[in-house]
Amino acid sequence: MLNFERVLWRAGVQNEFGVKSEFLDRRLSLNAAYFEISQTNVTVPNPAYQTSKGAVVNMTRALALEFAEHKIRVNAVAPTFVRTPLTAPIFANPEVLKKVMDHNPLGVLPEVDDIAAAILFLAGPAARCITGVTLPVDSGYLAR
Repeated sequence: MLNFERVLWRAGVQNEFGVKSEFLDRRLSLNAAYFEISQTNVTVPNPAYQTSKGAVVNMTRALALEFAEHKIRVNAVAPTFVRTPLTAPIFANPEVLKKVMDHNPLGVLPEVDDIAAAILFLAGPAARCITGVTLPVDSGYLAR
């Protein structure tokens, strides 16, 4: 693997597994929830990056089963393009924005608060029986 690909793999998979393992080892509370951030639209043409995002989704399912006996729910949230200060210059380009919005049935770019709301839902009592899922926050991107 190229050095850049190694960094992406370590950041996307190895670090996540280490954090989850530490979380389970500490078991700070029963009926806890652990969250992962994946991505809905893996458009970066880099095999290591794409593999790391797929690994996060599969690791979420596997660890949900492993942590279930401890009453710890494990879920992931997978946003699509999100309006942030980092992406603002990208979306300032009308051609790029149009291309993104052409694949966005709701016609709304998710914002950071939308991602936070999904995490709060999964952390709350309404999601007490939800584990092992990756919840897309994508304005309908996957429904196309």
